[in-house]
Amino acid sequence: MSKLSEKYDPKNKKSLQTIKFLTEWMDTKFTIPFTNIKFGLDPLLSLMPGAGDIISSGINVGILGLILAKGVPVKTAFKMMFNTIFDTLFSSIPFLGTIVDVGFKSNTKNLHLLEQHLKNNPNGKYEYGIWIVFGITIFMIIAIILSLVFLLLYLASKIEPTTINYF
Repeated sequence: MSKLSEKYDPKNKKSLQTIKFLTEWMDTKFTIPFTNIKFGLDPLLSLMPGAGDIISSGINVGILGLILAKGVPVKTAFKMMFNTIFDTLFSSIPFLGTIVDVGFKSNTKNLHLLEQHLKNNPNGKYEYGIWIVFGITIFMIIAIILSLVFLLLYLASKIEPTTINYF
């Protein structure tokens, strides 16, 4: 993670440390042996069909909320929203989603966007529209999850039970 200058007030630093801590655990805490490839809990959670994606999405939205509370322009908030929704959408694809999670790292991308903003605006810049972006993000993630649940239920209803004749 990149270094920020020490000019931020203590409250700002503490919440930034929380964001960095959560981001590290979700995206870069572990390294694949004999490589430089880092990953976190996000791809591990995506290995648990359904529940893992819901847990991961909830944590990612929580991190996004903490980042938005620091204050960023609406344009930056939309970029962060895209990163979070992209991660949620592709994480739900079995196996491919795990690979996408290892490579994409939405929380790290969002943290870098925040750090870039804070370099020029150490106290953040609150804009009213960012909470609308946050609401849209939550709505879209819930819609993605519900769509996947309904798709699985529909596909399960189309499975015909088979009888096995042992004789």
